[in-house]
Amino acid sequence: ITLGIVFGTLYLAAHYRRTGRALLASVPERAPNGTERAGQSIFRVALPITLTAVLLSLSSFLDAGMMRPLLSAYFGDEAMGKALYSDYSTGVLTLYNLPLVLVSPIATALVPYVSGKLSPSEKERSRSVVASAMKLTLIVILPAALGLSAFSYPILAFVFRSDSALAQNVGGALSLLAPSLALSALLTLATAVLQGAGREGKPVLALGIGIAVKALLMPPLVAAYGTLGVPLATFAFYAVSCALSLAFLYRATGVRLALWDAVLRPLFCSVAAVALARMTYGGLCLWTDSVVALLLAIGQAALLYPSFLLILRGVGEKELAFLPFGKGKIVRVLQPFLKKT
Repeated sequence: ITLGIVFGTLYLAAHYRRTGRALLASVPERAPNGTERAGQSIFRVALPITLTAVLLSLSSFLDAGMMRPLLSAYFGDEAMGKALYSDYSTGVLTLYNLPLVLVSPIATALVPYVSGKLSPSEKERSRSVVASAMKLTLIVILPAALGLSAFSYPILAFVFRSDSALAQNVGGALSLLAPSLALSALLTLATAVLQGAGREGKPVLALGIGIAVKALLMPPLVAAYGTLGVPLATFAFYAVSCALSLAFLYRATGVRLALWDAVLRPLFCSVAAVALARMTYGGLCLWTDSVVALLLAIGQAALLYPSFLLILRGVGEKELAFLPFGKGKIVRVLQPFLKKT
């Protein structure tokens, strides 16, 4: 995230140096009269954004506050409840947050663009940019989510080699939590766009409702499924918050998530690549070390997924334009496989 912010700042500086104008074209030329009115304007924008960050932290706080006593009651052992919470926070959440670093810069870079492009004259272009950003987000995050779900046990065993029991304790929880990455990534993007579009209060409402759902579902789910109940409640939180945020986004900008183009096509490619990689992993484990098998299987998936995506024309120039090489030689080479826009 820090690197994303640094490179985002460098990009903004380079853009201003090259074009001589800022990206925040929608900022009024005349500031409000008086320091008090200026302060009120800043407060009205800053408060909802701050509350959004607080609510996201509150979701993690629910895990810390509710998970330990609920698991202790489920197993009838307070020490077991503490140990499982420790494994969950150390292993599951650590690996879960890693793929989100790939998509956070997309949302961060989109805010100043949307802030400057929601004028009526450029509304259609802004919709196209936001839709492409959503599609690129899913293209990046879906294979990571499914791969982490399919290889949760070997990945945990590889990363936390010093704790042999951790993978067995929470591997199933990571498998169930990993699909939430897609919802979390879309939620991050929708929140950024809504804030950039001047709808700062909408993410607060969406997250507030999502947290209420999580708080209500976690006790019965943990009572029924133990450790597996926590990722199920978390998935419900992201599903509700993401659905509401996308609905608010549609009302604010007219952007709608394209089901086949942005969701089903990359999902199909991800499932195919991960399934073949999982089969390869199982076969390699019969005659080589599991770590070597894991690395080779992940490498195979990393090659197959973009290949499938290009064969099905699942990516176009609009999506690649977000990437550093979006207009370079690589794009010209891939031109025959890119979706026509």
